[in-house]
Amino acid sequence: TNTNTNSSSSSHGNAKRGGIPKKGGPKREGSIPKKNKRELKNPLNQYIFAKGLPLESTDEDIRSVFSEFGEIVEIDAFTSTGSKFANVAFSSSNAVTSCLDKKTFTVSGGKVTVDKRLDPASKQKQKRQFNGNNNNKQ
Repeated sequence: TNTNTNSSSSSHGNAKRGGIPKKGGPKREGSIPKKNKRELKNPLNQYIFAKGLPLESTDEDIRSVFSEFGEIVEIDAFTSTGSKFANVAFSSSNAVTSCLDKKTFTVSGGKVTVDKRLDPASKQKQKRQFNGNNNNKQ
């Protein structure tokens, strides 16, 4: 009778796991990294990242401010956590350099700052590296 109880409890233990693979086993489909939604259509050095845009600003508002520096070939504006941002692509990297030199702009009455558009892959590496360093603090 003890033998039956042990075998049924061990099979019950397997049922509790619910078929979840052990650590180090194959990863689930949901853990596969997704492609960046904002894929680059132009070389990275032709982009600026504008932050602090007023929520009511349009692509045309953005174009009217930044087009004085060069031909704009793409504007990818988006909102996140109640703020508006835009990736702006120029036809040349010289326009990007000029925008970065000025640094702050007024778009739709709001103060907007610009930075280089970072490669999403390098941003992920920076996050991982920072988190690793942060864990070493006591």
